[in-house]
Amino acid sequence: MPARSILIAGAGGGFDVFSGLPLYFALKDQGKDVHLANLTFSNLPPDTSGRHLTPECVEVRPDSEGSKHYFPEKRLTCWLRDHGHGDVPVYALHRVEPKPIAP
Repeated sequence: MPARSILIAGAGGGFDVFSGLPLYFALKDQGKDVHLANLTFSNLPPDTSGRHLTPECVEVRPDSEGSKHYFPEKRLTCWLRDHGHGDVPVYALHRVEPKPIAP
């Protein structure tokens, strides 16, 4: 069965997820439900605005609060909005093993 919902995740921290954008756009053009995530190096305190799917996974949107100097997940969601792609969340994953991230 072909995948309909796909997660593109940067796993090295930093701006890795940006390298997945060509794949993101190609899959979206095929009608796939595509999600973006990033293993974050950003300091996301527990009171970071955004929906916390788990304590280790935060949904980042253009209005999310966080570092003004280093917050690639917010930079990406703002870029997508500013370039006509709508309100696309980017999930920030804290540096933990996979099990705590899953809801």
